[in-house]
Amino acid sequence: MGIIFQKSHSWNLEPDDAVAVQNRLRLEIQKFDRFSTPEEINFIGGTYACVVQTERLLIAGGVVVLDYAKGMVIAEHQVIIREFDWMTPYSAEFLAFAHLPVIIECMQKLETVPEITFVHGHGYAHPRAMGIATHLGILGGIPTIGCANKLLFGEAEDPPPVKGGYTFIKDAVGQVIGYALTAKDKTKPIYVSAGNMVTLELASDMVIRCCKKNRLPEPLRSAREVVKNMVGHMAEFEND
Repeated sequence: MGIIFQKSHSWNLEPDDAVAVQNRLRLEIQKFDRFSTPEEINFIGGTYACVVQTERLLIAGGVVVLDYAKGMVIAEHQVIIREFDWMTPYSAEFLAFAHLPVIIECMQKLETVPEITFVHGHGYAHPRAMGIATHLGILGGIPTIGCANKLLFGEAEDPPPVKGGYTFIKDAVGQVIGYALTAKDKTKPIYVSAGNMVTLELASDMVIRCCKKNRLPEPLRSAREVVKNMVGHMAEFEND
């Protein structure tokens, strides 16, 4: 069955054209919670992608679906590897243009459709509020949460080093656009922002609920693992 993506656009764009796409799509961001409580959610998705260096440059992307009601066991996963040839800069600001084609292809093949999806990257915490999580959410009309290892945009102080400790990510005018969040005691923070159809409060709640023994939420950790298992020993380059 898979997720039906009713919106699309060209992916291999010059920077100015990529910015124009982001500015157009940002008008469609939906800043509300599709779910009243996390207990309404049964299946959670996680995405991960990376560029792989072999004789040719490749892009590898994967999606996992976890059964949230049954303790985060993997219900399904898809991994796709394609040749990578992009003129859009491969940077966190334009990460969607490199990673989403393979991620969307994976999501279209799913038989178990996630009700909310964690995306390895940012949501609103982006110069145009159009990080990869927001971009995916708008194109698919689905709830998404951005979760990254590095701060892309805005400023945040380090949060308390205990699970659940957080500080605000704020833009230049002081608007809150995300959380710097400690997901595991005595670890570096992760940077959480709403993507689409979810508020920052629910996004951070879901991140904490989905962090078990690791710093990353289980959907992202699992997606990263299935992609790494597929690419094996091949060198990899990441942008968070």
